[in-house]
Amino acid sequence: MLDWFEENNQLIIVMGLPNPCRSLESFMSDHKEGLNETLARDIMRQAVTAAEFSIARCVCHCSLTMSNVLIDTEKLQIKFIGFTCSKLISARKKPDDIYCDRAHAVAHTVLGLGKLLRDLVRGHHIKLDGLRLSEGKRTALTKNNC
Repeated sequence: MLDWFEENNQLIIVMGLPNPCRSLESFMSDHKEGLNETLARDIMRQAVTAAEFSIARCVCHCSLTMSNVLIDTEKLQIKFIGFTCSKLISARKKPDDIYCDRAHAVAHTVLGLGKLLRDLVRGHHIKLDGLRLSEGKRTALTKNNC
């Protein structure tokens, strides 16, 4: 994120694009068993720094997923993308959907970072052929439990 500003109840975010790059989701398709500890630690350190940078500028990403992280495949440096769900952090309650308080922003960010770490070390997109684990049991995916 290079800059951001608010205009007519919209957030406009100016992003840089590393070259060459891939989404972390795509990058992980080459590492189906997960990353080694050193690389996972380095990526997580960068992700935490990027999250702190965003929160310090009163922006909560709200959607930290593998598909919303770009990785420069030569330098192994990451950048967050996909700020469509992001919110401005504000201490004052505001009526519209583009604001959240600091506690919510931090909690949401920590949860997203935890999921990112899990996916980095175990391998992302473990396929269960239309099944998912639910409370220790395999259950068929239906519209009711998706």
